[in-house]
Parts: sequence; structure tokens; C-alpha cells
Amino acid sequence: MHSVMGYNTDMESAVSIYPSLAKSASFKTSPVKPFFDAICDVCKCDYLPFFSARSALLAGIKALGLNRSDEILVPPFLGHCVLSAMEYSSFATLLPNNNVKAILVLHQFGFPQNIELIQTVAEDKGWLILNDCAHALYAKAEIGQWGDISIVSFSKFFQCGQGGGLLATRHVLERLPEAMLRDAEIVATCFNEYAACLVCKDAEERLVRMSALYGYIPFLRGISTFAAGLLPQRPAEILDDKERRIKYFRMAVEALPHLENIYDETIVPMAIPVSGPPNKLQTISESIRSQFGVITPLMHFDFAQNMLQPDYRPALMIGCHEGWSEDIITNVLLLCKEGL
Repeated sequence: MHSVMGYNTDMESAVSIYPSLAKSASFKTSPVKPFFDAICDVCKCDYLPFFSARSALLAGIKALGLNRSDEILVPPFLGHCVLSAMEYSSFATLLPNNNVKAILVLHQFGFPQNIELIQTVAEDKGWLILNDCAHALYAKAEIGQWGDISIVSFSKFFQCGQGGGLLATRHVLERLPEAMLRDAEIVATCFNEYAACLVCKDAEERLVRMSALYGYIPFLRGISTFAAGLLPQRPAEILDDKERRIKYFRMAVEALPHLENIYDETIVPMAIPVSGPPNKLQTISESIRSQFGVITPLMHFDFAQNMLQPDYRPALMIGCHEGWSEDIITNVLLLCKEGL
């Protein structure tokens, strides 16, 4: 849970900027290869399939030879599910010290970090680079291919519920540990449990069930064929999603000129950060929810895009996935413009 100057962002609000898992009573199965071929065609990155980005991260960390006595420098406000997955093989820290062996670089909400500066510091310190592209699926190829390992999360962009990928050099891939749970039946069961959690109406029970489930998700290697059945199968479908996000970002910059400070035509956002006084942002968020039925959570965003010298400020996060129509985006931006 994120706390921003006196208010809280609960899990429901945070995941509102992810596409919702299709609420179907039964999911069709699909082979995994067509999607991974399509994503490679669009993003120019050949990812190895994993059940989730968390499982890809854990496998990559182990393959790099890190262990529980090693520390990894992480940015603040990193999701607890990522931290819990890392703790099976290492310790996360917010402060550089002699035990730090790697740095986890999250391109927050799709906005690339300053990789040149971070690369320089990492080389000087002897740190491995864990390139977290969970929010930056559509980043430029040089960003996606940066670092010692790169991970992506497909559920941040598509209505698939689960699905991730790992990109690494051949010598790292050859050292990937054998998955503790590889059986396809277990993967399918886990996906079904995840789907059931999302439709659980009792908020407290939903949180408990999700927390219990996430405990073993990092050990699952294979991607669920149910998740694959919800992923786009052709490059054109993926490009449609990419172009919509680019369009919405341009619309936001036109409506809110202060966003020009973070605008780059190569950025394809997972969500668009709108800064301003926290009390005004909170009022706008509540108005958006009551008028349009969509959630724009208030979260911390690093406007410096540099985790080593960050500038975290409260920001209203506007979603870009297919659940956000152009009409909704237009009206949301109008409310932001009037409220700020």
C-alpha cells in the first residue's frame, strides 16, 4: 500500500491501471509461441516465457549467482509482491553499502530511467543490473535489452491475468535453475486460483487469498495456456495497444502542458502521471471515479527518472489500457485541466 502525504492507495486502486482479467467462467487455452513470436516482432526482444515477471526475476537472480547474503539496491515504493519474490534469493535495500551486488532498475509506469548515468555508477561499483521492464514493455529495444537480465510483465498491458518474460545473455540462460514447480496442471490450478481471487467479493478475504497465492507464484516456470489464450496472437493486435497508449499520452500533453517536461515521442506509457497539489489531485480523483466509474490512483512518481537521484512526487495515474475509451480519457483530462 502506498501512502502519499496523508492518504492511502489500496490494492484495488493500484491495480486499476492494469487491464482487468476477463471475468469468464471458462478460459480457452492457447499455445504460447504465437504471442511470443508477435511480441518479439514488435519489441525486438526475444523473451523466454515465464508464469509471471516475478518468477522470471527470481530465476534470473539465482542464475546470476546472487544469494541470501547479497543485497540488491531497489527504488522506494516497489510493490510488495516483487520484494517478497526477491527475498527467496537476496535482500532488498534502499541504501548502497558494501553488501550490494546488484541494482534493480524499474522504468516506472513506462518512463525510462537514465540508463547512461546508472550504467556508469553500476560499473564503478561493480553492480549487476536487473532491468525491470514490467511497466515498459514497449520501451526502445536498447532499453529492453539493457542490463544483465531484463524482465517484462504482460498482465500490465493485456487482459491475461498472468504472464511474464526473461531476457538474458546465453551464459545466464544456461544457468537458470530448474523450476521447483513445472507441472502444467499446477500452473493451470494457480491461474484458476488467481482468477477466483479477483472475483471474490469480500475485500478482506480477497487480500488474504491473494497474499497466500503470491507466496508460491515466483517458483512457477511455465506460462499458463489459459493466460496465453487471453494474450494477443498477432503483431497487429499488439501494435494497436501500443498506438493507443502513444495517442493518449499525446492527448494528455496537449491538455496539460506541464507534462511536456516528461514527454518523449518514444515513450509508450503504462499509465500517465499528472502532478499537482495533493489535495487537488485527491479531489480530481474522486470526481473522476464518481462521474466516469474509473479509478485514477494517487501514487509516487519519480519525475527525475533517476532512482539514484530521484524526485518522487504525488501523481494522479491515468490508465491507458483498452478499458479506457477515448471519450473517458478526454473527459478525465478535462477534469484534470479544470481542477489544476
